[in-house]
Amino acid sequence: MIRIINRFTIIVLILVCAVALVGFFMDIYIPYLKEALLGIAALLGVLFLFKVSLRWQALLMGIKSKGYNLTTSGFNRVSVAEGVTLFYYLSVAVVLLVFFDQMQVIALLCLIFFVEGLAHLIVQIYAKPYKVLLNNKTITSITNEMKFIKWNQIKKIESRHNDVHFIDKLGRVQKIDTELILKEDKDEFIDEVNRMAREKNIYCSINCKRGYYHKEETEG
Repeated sequence: MIRIINRFTIIVLILVCAVALVGFFMDIYIPYLKEALLGIAALLGVLFLFKVSLRWQALLMGIKSKGYNLTTSGFNRVSVAEGVTLFYYLSVAVVLLVFFDQMQVIALLCLIFFVEGLAHLIVQIYAKPYKVLLNNKTITSITNEMKFIKWNQIKKIESRHNDVHFIDKLGRVQKIDTELILKEDKDEFIDEVNRMAREKNIYCSINCKRGYYHKEETEG
C-alpha cells in the first residue's frame, strides 16, 4: 500500500511540474489553475495522512515487538531506496518555491513528505524498529515499505537463492530477503517459518540455510 501511495504521489507531482513548466516557458493561460492546484493539494494531503497512519503505526509496532532485526547492509538498502524518494520530494519543493508562486502550497506539502521520510529513517537509527515479525496470523516486514502476509492466504512457501517466497492461493508472490536479516536471527526465522508451516499444513521448501526442509503437499 505504501508503494502504491508513493508511486501515485510521484505521478501527481510529475504532472504538476509538467503543467508548471508549460505555463512558465510557453506563457499559456491555464483556466481554473488555482482551483485545480487546491484540489491537488487536498489530494496530496489525504495521501500523506494515509501514508503517515500506515507507516508510523507499523513503526510503533516494530519498536514494541520482538522480531528479526535488519542487518546494517539491509538498512543501507532501505535508506538508498527511501533517499531517492526524499531527493525527489526536496527537488520538486525547491523548484516550485523558487519559480512558481502559485504552487507554494504544493511545495510545502513536498517538504512535509520529505521531513516525514527523513524522520522515519532517523527513528530506525536510534530505535531499530525495522524488522520482520512472525505470529500465528501474519508475517510482517517493517521497513520504509511494509509487507503484511496472512497465513490463511498462503498456499506454499519456497526459496529462491536468499529469498523466501510466500505464494498465495492466487499465485501471487511476496518475498522476504533473508540476507537483510541479522545472521544470528536468520536461521531462527527460517526454523520458525518451517514450524508454523507444518502446523498449518502448508507446503514449505526452504533452502536458505545450512539445512533443508521439505514437506509434501497434503491432498485436498
